[in-house]
Amino acid sequence: MTLREEILHDIENVPESSLQLLLQFVRFLRESPVVPAKRERKKRDRPRLLGVLEGQVWMSDDFNEPMELVPQSELRALQEAADRNKVLPQEAVI
Repeated sequence: MTLREEILHDIENVPESSLQLLLQFVRFLRESPVVPAKRERKKRDRPRLLGVLEGQVWMSDDFNEPMELVPQSELRALQEAADRNKVLPQEAVI
């Protein structure tokens, strides 16, 4: 059985309630441009040049520093609260 015959066979078994949707889809496929297969990547004709964009890009001075996800004021408050709740080793022995 060819692919066309298999499709026609399956269409015959589509419920009446879905035929309008099927017709719209078939028309969509018929009117859509054919998508070409992905072409293989070609090797570059010329080598990449390092420094081509030098001076055209800006980068923050702290680019490599960790991002601050919690504001410093909140970190200080959390640290102070943690310090207040710490048990000193001498008090733990008593």
